Amino acid sequence: MKEHVEVQVWKLDSDGPFLATARVIIVSEWGDIVITGLKAIRSKKGQIWIALPQANYQKDGKTVYKDIFRLPSRLKKQIDDQILTELGEKVEQ
Repeated sequence: MKEHVEVQVWKLDSDGPFLATARVIIVSEWGDIVITGLKAIRSKKGQIWIALPQANYQKDGKTVYKDIFRLPSRLKKQIDDQILTELGEKVEQ
């Protein structure tokens, strides 16, 4: 079996910074690994980035966000590229 990554993207009808949510399926020899809760976010400067699922907590009266897990940089880039491509296709329609 060849390992690969599949993405599903749901575009949000919003004028805010959140553009879409996504689910990623990493197909591997151990079985499918499913990651839900990824978000495509547009910065105030117009750049789009993909945020992994996060947990938050309060520290010194401020909300702190931490990724629930980390991915190898090559895998994260592949996921980002696939989500951005899919998002671009959905935006053009």
